Amino acid sequence: MVQQSPSPATSQTPVGSPNARLSGGVIATLAGGGLLGIFMAQNTEDVTLNFLFWSFTWPLWLLTLTVAVLGAIVWIGLGVLRRHRRRQQRRAARDDCPGPSRRNGMPDSSGGQDVDHPGENHHEDSE
Repeated sequence: MVQQSPSPATSQTPVGSPNARLSGGVIATLAGGGLLGIFMAQNTEDVTLNFLFWSFTWPLWLLTLTVAVLGAIVWIGLGVLRRHRRRQQRRAARDDCPGPSRRNGMPDSSGGQDVDHPGENHHEDSE
């Protein structure tokens, strides 16, 4: 039997090691944050905002930061909702399948119980 060493593409580098690499998302976040910081530093004058019957004056950098934070919250919230809907669809599809739940061709190791909701049994023959 020949023992193979993991290829560099499949081996994982520990996070604390000096060879750890940044992912594309981290690089994009740092670049966006840097650009936002430069934009805010260059735009320091006050602006007057009018909305319905309110009128107030804010520094432009604070308005920019507030809008960026609110946008990030909406973006993350939509991602959470999307994952929640997909999880519900997978559960519904799994519960609609006849017979014991199978993952990757292997019998379900939970004994027929929903892993996310222990104590609930989804098999009709175990009543």
